[in-house]
Amino acid sequence: MSILIHRKVGQLLEIYPEAESLLIEWVLAFKNLQDPVLRRTVAKIATLE
Repeated sequence: MSILIHRKVGQLLEIYPEAESLLIEWVLAFKNLQDPVLRRTVAKIATLE
């Protein structure tokens, strides 16, 4: 899978779970991905864009 800016964060993390710490480091708003409830909802709609 290619990592493109329009790809959903959830798709990316399913294939590359180790990318979570990088996303949080680059964009502090992605810290919410650590909360399981928010992760299930936000990761489905958020993109890297």
